[in-house]
Amino acid sequence: MTEFNLEAGLRTETGKRAAKQMRREGNVPAVVYGLRDPLSVQVNDHDMTMLMAALHGSGRLIELNISGGTGEDKRKVLIKEVQTTHVGRNLLHIDFQEVDIKLVVQVPVEVRPTGKSVGEKLGGILQTVNHEIHIECLPTIIPEFIPVDVSHLDIGHTLHVSDVVLPEGMKIISPPEDTLFVMISPAKMAEEKEASEEGAEAGAAAAAEEKTED
Repeated sequence: MTEFNLEAGLRTETGKRAAKQMRREGNVPAVVYGLRDPLSVQVNDHDMTMLMAALHGSGRLIELNISGGTGEDKRKVLIKEVQTTHVGRNLLHIDFQEVDIKLVVQVPVEVRPTGKSVGEKLGGILQTVNHEIHIECLPTIIPEFIPVDVSHLDIGHTLHVSDVVLPEGMKIISPPEDTLFVMISPAKMAEEKEASEEGAEAGAAAAAEEKTED
């Protein structure tokens, strides 16, 4: 698998004021947790944004190159949590989890449907219920995504976590009964859309009425 690299620098100052100044300078405060004591670092905002776009998810192995210490410090990490603003989705803080590449980890991985399904050939619509599953494997073999064959799905049929077959060395952690994909008819899709629109209209009307009463 592809291993990603990210440069980081040690943080000597912490707190809200220091974090705001750091962001103004184009950096993002971060902390590395895991195998050793927590370490405060900073990463470049642009580099981190580009890396996250390349990762297609948080469960991918990264080599974090940390400068500013007494010597070379390279750590294998996963992105544990990303905090962003509500507007604009600007990065606020990153939590990295340091891992031992010889020990298994549990991570979320995207599932992608493959193949032209029986139901689609009959006019059905493939609906995704869950976009990812949680698996357990070594950090060095975490996949970018898991392909799931949906070619056998007919209208009205569903595909569950229990139907997914993983490569050797990987184990599914998600509940086997969880639904991933559903093949629905165009008529059913129209009904769901109409019900959703009616619910939205009713909610808007109720909110307007409440505002009027106030």
